[in-house]
Amino acid sequence: MRIFLAVGIAIASILSSSSQNISKVVSSVDEDAFSSPDSTYHSGVWWWWLRCQTSKEAITRDLEEMKAQKIQRVIHSDFGVSGDKPRLDEYDYLEIGTEKWYELVRHSIRECHRLGLDFGMCIEGGGPAAPWVTPDEGLQKLVFAEIKVEGPTEFNTLLPYPPDIKIGEVGMPVFYHDISIMLMPDKKVVTTKEIRDISTQLRQHGKLDMDVPDGKWKIIRMGYKPTYKGWDVNSHLDISRTGVYSAYYKKYIGNILEGLTKDERKAVKIIESDSYEGGMAEWNVKFIDSFRHLRGYDPAPYLPVLAGQTIGSKEISERFMYDYKQTVSYLFEEHYRYMQEMAHSDGMLSMYEASGPHQHWADALLLQKYADLPMGEFWAPAKTHRTTLETRFLAKEAASAAHIYGKRIVPAESFTSIGPQWEESPYTLKSTADRAFCDGVNQIYFHTFSQSPSLTAKPGYVYYAGSHFNQNITWWEYAYDWLSYLTRCQYMLQQGLPFADVCFYYGDGIGNRKHYRQEVCLTGKSFLYDYTNSDALLERMSVYDGKVVLPDGVSYNVLVLPDKNSIPLEVLEKIRDMVKQGATIIGQKPEKSTGLMDYRTNDRRLKIIADELWGKDTGAVVDRKVGKGRVVLGKSIPEVLADNNVLPDMEYKSGCDSSDIDFIHRTDGDTEIYFLANLIEQTDSVKATFRITGKYPQLWDATDGNVSDITEFVDDGKRISIPLCLAPFGSMFVIFRDNKTGKAAEVFDFKSARVYNITAPWEVSFDKEWGGPEHVIFDKLVPWNESKEDGIKYYSGTAVYRTRFKLSSIQCSKTSNIYLDLGEMYNIAEVWVNGKNLGTCWKKPYRKDIKRAMVDGENVLELRVTNLWPNRLIGDQFLPKAERFTETNITKFTKDSPLRTSGLVGPVRLYYEEY
Repeated sequence: MRIFLAVGIAIASILSSSSQNISKVVSSVDEDAFSSPDSTYHSGVWWWWLRCQTSKEAITRDLEEMKAQKIQRVIHSDFGVSGDKPRLDEYDYLEIGTEKWYELVRHSIRECHRLGLDFGMCIEGGGPAAPWVTPDEGLQKLVFAEIKVEGPTEFNTLLPYPPDIKIGEVGMPVFYHDISIMLMPDKKVVTTKEIRDISTQLRQHGKLDMDVPDGKWKIIRMGYKPTYKGWDVNSHLDISRTGVYSAYYKKYIGNILEGLTKDERKAVKIIESDSYEGGMAEWNVKFIDSFRHLRGYDPAPYLPVLAGQTIGSKEISERFMYDYKQTVSYLFEEHYRYMQEMAHSDGMLSMYEASGPHQHWADALLLQKYADLPMGEFWAPAKTHRTTLETRFLAKEAASAAHIYGKRIVPAESFTSIGPQWEESPYTLKSTADRAFCDGVNQIYFHTFSQSPSLTAKPGYVYYAGSHFNQNITWWEYAYDWLSYLTRCQYMLQQGLPFADVCFYYGDGIGNRKHYRQEVCLTGKSFLYDYTNSDALLERMSVYDGKVVLPDGVSYNVLVLPDKNSIPLEVLEKIRDMVKQGATIIGQKPEKSTGLMDYRTNDRRLKIIADELWGKDTGAVVDRKVGKGRVVLGKSIPEVLADNNVLPDMEYKSGCDSSDIDFIHRTDGDTEIYFLANLIEQTDSVKATFRITGKYPQLWDATDGNVSDITEFVDDGKRISIPLCLAPFGSMFVIFRDNKTGKAAEVFDFKSARVYNITAPWEVSFDKEWGGPEHVIFDKLVPWNESKEDGIKYYSGTAVYRTRFKLSSIQCSKTSNIYLDLGEMYNIAEVWVNGKNLGTCWKKPYRKDIKRAMVDGENVLELRVTNLWPNRLIGDQFLPKAERFTETNITKFTKDSPLRTSGLVGPVRLYYEEY
């Protein structure tokens, strides 16, 4: 048994205790809590305001609907309709920071307090931006102008400004500041001694007055100006100046809080920052001082490198650029640190998408260090934007940051999309959620719940992007089972500690976002991995019992280095110490240090350490014992793990050629938690083998909360093998515990079951308010969109199917289960038998165990089948505007748009097996 998994939350105490005591930690996983988790584990929403006049009634309705569906967290985000969509003509514009806006936000908070909901404020939508941000407070961009001169000559003329500078009425630039003006030889490579700062020779009104020496020269004018980029009409704030951000925070958040009572403020729990999209913070007035402090030298002589000039040599210029980028990264880090400080000062937690898809300028893991809740994001499938899995899932870095910095919750902006409009159902979203769970996400925030100002419009007014999720979707009333599934998954995936065998050191991560399952080609599908950066490696990692460990209890079997020939000297020094203490390191031998300061001395020191670890004569393959540890080059990660007697964490065999099962593993005291997800839309029967021994396996079903013992398994003393069957896009929790506590697993094989066909006629009732017939008989089950009657063909909403069938008392009493199978169905159905609500069928197979509701003789079956909005939106295009059923600001659907398959198609059958 791998007793190192059952660690406590503090590795310091573990190191001082015996390994025998470690295994006595008891799991907190509870079957009752899993069946019905408390609100701690409920999902959240991005509550997207449309920057228009709304009402307190509309706000209260939204929040009460969230509460009814067990949505617990509300992230207020007021950033308008956006995209290519115009502002809402029907409603007056409501600017943030106005008294009316403050009044409505405070009303929202008071209502959250009344309802017991957690309120959060998104203070940065793609970056901090607001109408009161002046250009000088905005994000700044480096700009350059270059002219060439030949001397000797007198130069007494206006020096041109860099391009794209706004010029005012008197011919002077608006919001532009010079950094320096430099004279240098006109050649490809120059030395710092050849560069002259001639800034003092710039006269009033921009005239340069100087004597140009003999030779060919170029003059570079370097300055900075606002980027003028922003969200909607608002400019992005310069995040690298804490004083500017402090004033922004005060006006955005402080003024709201000051209008609340002490009790009302308790509802405000989170300050949230969206994925940063503002661009690089290239400069500010304090940049040179920050650079000197951090890098130990004056950057001024090397500034022409930023304009494309090579100084000293290509290597020297690259080293300066490394230092420059590190300084920019530090300024981003300071922003997130200060934002957390401000949030904490007001009793709130910080939640950042600091490792989002647009963050290329900073160490994303380090930014997430200052997030109490490091947030990722993932997107729903679309044909128009983020069309690949690699671009849709952006959560691995956030999850890794949580793991290496000791944070339990990994939230995610969830189901974002650009293109689809009301075209998603719980089933189509499920596999997306499951992939995100396997990536490390354990708290869902639906993106997005639009705050529609109309109390009557459906599908209502919405933000242009996102999977729309609010009370105006057709299946809102039937979302409970789907949300319960997510809640149970979140409960399980927040227990204990994350488990992974491999940790990839990726340096500073600048310009290197990680995509979905990127390292699976290196680790194989049977081993899990995380990323770490220099900060966590230097400050938090140590070695215990041959493993790389963190103070919160997370551990890794190997540390993998990036395929780069450079590494910070202090990092390699730490790696050397870790290897000597027993760590296994995989990666190429570095050749040089990073940065410009003392680089020759640092390179010599680095070479000595590298030779000590990899050997002086390094070949294509290296496998060296160094101290208690091991340094490897030229072998695969699975090979190295096998050499260290580390078996695959989870592997499986399937008869399906396209089989693709992902997993994630957590360890909680004496309990091992595996979540498995079938990533293909077909049933997959597999033999799964887990690196667990001496424990009993159980199946925990997040769909209905049932827990059952797995009675068919083999424990060979090293691993446990179990036959499992996963439904199309199916998932399951396989739990290993010391004792059996659940009921026996019930296996139902339809191939050996008796089948009872429920045939027509069906009485079907549509909602006449939405154009459907109140009463119609279906002699056979056909999709609504194939109907010749427009009221059915273009119908969107819920229709009620009713029929009757008979089963004898013998059939009812002599069967272990009776399953109702709906066959083909679009898109969700609530099942009622004899007046009893048995819940919804929302995922394939559309099947329910209905035995508990059955009676001897005649039984009444009622199915409340709900489709999606597109068909009604399409049908409305054939009607005059005054006669349309729908009202929305989205104009995607036309008369030529294809209708979606809708309704119950069947066949509808009962499956039962006699004892």
